[in-house]
Amino acid sequence: MPVITLLFSGNEYRFHNTIRIPGRFQMKSVTRWGPAIRTLGDGDKVLKVESIFGWNPCVGHPIGIYTEPATELLSGMIVRPFEQEIRECMIVAHNNCVPVYLAQNPDRLQIINNNIQSHQGSNIGIFHGPHIDADWMPKSARSGDDVYLGDSTISHNQIEGPHRMEHNGSRKQAGIFYSGQAVQTCFNRFFGYSQCIYSHGGRSRLSMGNQAYAKPTADGRVWARPDELVGATFCIPSWNRMEEDHLSPFVGAYFGDIRADKNERVQKTAGWHKAGEAFL
Repeated sequence: MPVITLLFSGNEYRFHNTIRIPGRFQMKSVTRWGPAIRTLGDGDKVLKVESIFGWNPCVGHPIGIYTEPATELLSGMIVRPFEQEIRECMIVAHNNCVPVYLAQNPDRLQIINNNIQSHQGSNIGIFHGPHIDADWMPKSARSGDDVYLGDSTISHNQIEGPHRMEHNGSRKQAGIFYSGQAVQTCFNRFFGYSQCIYSHGGRSRLSMGNQAYAKPTADGRVWARPDELVGATFCIPSWNRMEEDHLSPFVGAYFGDIRADKNERVQKTAGWHKAGEAFL
């Protein structure tokens, strides 16, 4: 089966429905950060984030771009998510849209050199979660699969958040949110988030060369307290070996980075968590 490329070459695109990226699809722009790809989330075929976790801050929010897991077509053919890619695009989320939603278990997914904006979007820029059913979509081929990224790369992106410590009534926000193995999140720049990366499970993860900014905006607004800006949080079961991950400090994240056992109690209010809560 060929790899199908969506090549954006115009001045601006406005998508009212969710953009679906099946397993053999890629998104690219003809120039780096070329046309604005605006996701409005107000059409009649919009996927919405479900209430899958008690702490999910995006329940009911529309999804802008949805990378599909393994899906079964009407013919019975199974399309597996092996060569999905989003590269050099400018993605602008409106109306509380989650800019990019990674469903279930993409394999070797690449999100590289994009500008992902969520000023009017949701609390999370790149959200990894379970597959979402809709009667107008193909059914999942393996609905019982783990929600786990494998060997994926999310690097060299500029990820812009809501520029608020609390957004939609919650301080639970993150530029990248995922669980997986051998995932690389390197050389990204984060603006407007109090929590840049949150990996709530996995192993052999690599995070390095990332930058976070808490300085005032051009019009003087201060959106984050520097002592509460968290670069990356890596959670891991207490029985696993933390040294299998490599987490280099963020540049500009004054609070620093966090390695924690799952369900360990949070000692200080910063980033995603208030003191006394449990790490995910």
